[in-house]
Amino acid sequence: MERNHQRGTSWAPTRRQFLQLAAGGLGAGALATWGVPSLQPLSAAAAARAVALGPACGDVGARSAVFWARADGPGVLCFRLSTSPELRAGRDLVAPASAETGFAASLPVEGLEPASRYYYAAVAGGPGDDPGAVLNWAAERGLLAELRGSFRTAPSEADAGEAIFTWGGDLGANFRPFTIFDAMRRDQPDFHILLGDTIYADQVWTATSLDDYRRKYWETLSDSSLQAFARATPWWAIWDDHEVSDDFDSTFPSMPIGRQAFQEAWPIRRQPDDPTRLYRSFRWGQLAEFFILDTRQYRSPDDVADGPSKTLLGSAQMDWLLAGLQASPARLKFVVSSGPLRYASEDDWSGFRFERDRLLSFVVANGITGLVVLSGDMHYGTAVEHPEGITEVTVGPLAQTPLDNSPVYGQAGVRYTYNAGLTYGRGHVRPTPDGAEVFLSIRDQDGRSLYEIRATG
Repeated sequence: MERNHQRGTSWAPTRRQFLQLAAGGLGAGALATWGVPSLQPLSAAAAARAVALGPACGDVGARSAVFWARADGPGVLCFRLSTSPELRAGRDLVAPASAETGFAASLPVEGLEPASRYYYAAVAGGPGDDPGAVLNWAAERGLLAELRGSFRTAPSEADAGEAIFTWGGDLGANFRPFTIFDAMRRDQPDFHILLGDTIYADQVWTATSLDDYRRKYWETLSDSSLQAFARATPWWAIWDDHEVSDDFDSTFPSMPIGRQAFQEAWPIRRQPDDPTRLYRSFRWGQLAEFFILDTRQYRSPDDVADGPSKTLLGSAQMDWLLAGLQASPARLKFVVSSGPLRYASEDDWSGFRFERDRLLSFVVANGITGLVVLSGDMHYGTAVEHPEGITEVTVGPLAQTPLDNSPVYGQAGVRYTYNAGLTYGRGHVRPTPDGAEVFLSIRDQDGRSLYEIRATG
């Protein structure tokens, strides 16, 4: 719920107290619950400046979200959350901007209302500035309105609410401007699933250090069409291989710094018991549940012989996925996978057939219905009806070179394929008298639907 702060009536921490809070083991998650009061008079030192990148939000559920922004130097990142588009008052939140995180911060917030429209903005302040004063200074001068973002929370699990979403990945910074985001923004999606290869760390110039990886993200995120889309649409982001290096696996030495840069660059909720974990799930009301897979950091090398000891997901993630699919009451269950189940390279599920077949056999044996796979990586679009009753739609690239799609020609269950340009996916989930349906379309860079397929649950 929105919380209005009374001027001059609440405690405000001193700079020393703020730094003690930030350094004393509380972290950004605890600071996210700190409502900073508005103070009068505003000091000259409390002047705000625009954030270097952002704001954006992600991992939006029925009652929670994660905000993100990057400052241009040390200080504080100040966020205001409100149900009012004017952002004159609301819930004020703060996170430190430090060199240790590339001056970026992801800030989780709880206590939101389901199926509700929220507005937010972020500005940067200096190390000694009072965050509430910074935000009020920015609001009075129109800076918050200029940097405003908006999102809608998911419906509660008792609500059969509709959803419109988009998905796609493969973003090469040298393909800017990313005008395909303008087309996706016209679809007005409730969220976008950013499906890996969000940078190309190993192309044009090669990232070798943490600062190099950060620079790759700042190149991508500087695109004006992407920024406008991010202010209008929450992300659900996952990585693939080019966030580190082509076809990397769990043994790759640069994986930890590539993962750190990825987590710094997108609004992703950290798991308290495992802060490096990226796989996660979310519900969208009664109708849909999404399972976002991490197909990189736990995988065996591609050249390992296929069999029980070769894994794409790792045992913990596979157990989590199977248990989640079996337990989910949602009518439609979406598995978000960086690569396709079939007819792909040995770096995707086709190179891990033993584990893939275990998943497919489990789906059939347990009578799991309404299963849809959303995938990318191939740099072409394809719609497939798998014999296990699974519908899969592969899309992309958003901003890269389309590749040869001839390996899918004539394959069983392939309904459509396209590689004549950039593509993204659009899904529309809605209730039916008997359950739920989703219309999945492959769309070109101007937003025209090239092919649509329906799945039910």
